[in-house]
Amino acid sequence: MIKKYKQYIIESTSSLDTLGQYVSKLAEKDEFIRELVAQYTDGVNQSVDISNAINVLDDDDKIDLLKRVESHLSGEEKEADVSVSKIERIQESIGYGKGVFNSFLKCLTALGLKDNKPEIDDTPSKYLLYFKFADMPSEKVQYVFKRFRSMSSIPVDNKPTSLFFGLRVYGKIEYGYNDEVIGSFKIGRKVFNEIKNSKLKSLSGLRNSLSDISIEDIKLLSDIKNSMAEFSPGFSQKQMSPQLSGRVYSFGYYGYGNWNNGQMADDDITILKEKLKAHLGRNKWAGMVQLSIVPDKFWVYVNIKLK
Repeated sequence: MIKKYKQYIIESTSSLDTLGQYVSKLAEKDEFIRELVAQYTDGVNQSVDISNAINVLDDDDKIDLLKRVESHLSGEEKEADVSVSKIERIQESIGYGKGVFNSFLKCLTALGLKDNKPEIDDTPSKYLLYFKFADMPSEKVQYVFKRFRSMSSIPVDNKPTSLFFGLRVYGKIEYGYNDEVIGSFKIGRKVFNEIKNSKLKSLSGLRNSLSDISIEDIKLLSDIKNSMAEFSPGFSQKQMSPQLSGRVYSFGYYGYGNWNNGQMADDDITILKEKLKAHLGRNKWAGMVQLSIVPDKFWVYVNIKLK
């Protein structure tokens, strides 16, 4: 009988006490597991042995690899979809994480939602980018979900259904329907690159939004959003939902300042700029961004650009 990893760790008295050693030992006699290992360690220095290459993966990839290996050992996974040189799509996995997200994206394509753009006016505060598909007929959603094994058990109410997915602050993908979260997973460097290289049409909106930024930029953008959530320019009638475009994060305030013939007073622009500099200057990353203020039709837009 082949022991699962938890059982193996409890019972083992040998030196094979890391995940890398556990998986690499199984891979010696299993071609499928060797292919999985190649898939997950793509990009790791080839001078590093298999065991260490697995051990240096981020925690999410380790968990994902372990799930797929043990699913294979239990006979649930049939084939590996592997591209060692370049991963062109989000990999299948077990659990409500990356793999089920892949099925969720295929459902969006089947529902005719493959060409999408992030929300402009209704982005929840905890998201950097948010994609929402409102008022979908529940019968149609149920029919499409049932075509995918990983989605077939998800209940959908008999009322107009909204589907969504988004990138939360600090790098977590979350997806679901109505107010129910189906699954989530953290983006590591490997997953970030998979998304940017993905050929899935329903991922085009997210892929395009991430094209000009790096995995490191996600943390900085998250810090900016959280910091600006605490900023108040003074009196304004309403605020714009923050919008991310390339390397520029924009925030808007309507009704701020004094206007004359459609022009905002120079003094008010200066005061706002000084307030912003003081507010943002408290952060260590203040020197990593550039600030501009654009008044237009009683709106004043604050653009923060990553250098």
